[in-house]
Amino acid sequence: MSRWLNASSLSQADIAVACMLGFINVRRIMPNWCVDRPALVAMADRLFSRQSFARTLPPATAGLYSDETLAARV
Repeated sequence: MSRWLNASSLSQADIAVACMLGFINVRRIMPNWCVDRPALVAMADRLFSRQSFARTLPPATAGLYSDETLAARV
């Protein structure tokens, strides 16, 4: 499986997915979206471990994409 959606490097598709995942998690519209989607969870981990993405998270959700937090939801 590729590290990113459409290429070997980060693209606008990856950024769009990050925005969508951030919105879903902050607004809690789709609880447990990550249960059957380990590849998407891994992608979210990669994206939000980047400083450029991590800076966009509200303070209350800073740990939202940590391994412990995701494991607790499953």
